[in-house]
Amino acid sequence: MSFSQLNEEVVKVGLCHYCGTCAGVCPEKGIVMDHETEEPQLVKECPPGCNLCHTVCPGKDVPMLDFDRMLFGCERAVDELLLGIGRDFVKCHAVAPDIREKGGGGGVVSALLTYALENNIIDGALVVTMSRERPWVAVPAIATNRDEVLAAAQAKETLVPVNALLEEASVRAAEAERQAAGHERAQTLSRNV
Repeated sequence: MSFSQLNEEVVKVGLCHYCGTCAGVCPEKGIVMDHETEEPQLVKECPPGCNLCHTVCPGKDVPMLDFDRMLFGCERAVDELLLGIGRDFVKCHAVAPDIREKGGGGGVVSALLTYALENNIIDGALVVTMSRERPWVAVPAIATNRDEVLAAAQAKETLVPVNALLEEASVRAAEAERQAAGHERAQTLSRNV
């Protein structure tokens, strides 16, 4: 039990996310992230009985190869290791010029969120934007209109605790439902009068 378990159960089966957690927690600083292979490499002997890198690894709990077999009825071919099994890969972009210009990678996600908001498919979207107080820090936000979606456009290449806003999003959704129900009751009463 040591790095070898991590290597066998995570790295060799394609579950490593290259997050660096294993290197960050190694008490001996014996694991480094190889930028060429995008995999952790053992550069020092593990302390006896240490299995911390395997214990904290988020990749070990995602049975991707089992998912492949269950969903697609096959295993990944060598050329599918990085992107996974797919029928087609498409290139697309937003049609609206302002969204395409502001959005990252053609603005597809921004266009989909804007469409969903404007057509009342969703009430809000959890997005990532930059802090007003500390503009170098990415923070989670709830976008409820086109301007807020576009303000959050572009990828933020960092970890952001978006799920910290789930409770606020739930409270907002419940309030929107109460308002909609009140509006509907008022319309019904006015028709009956």
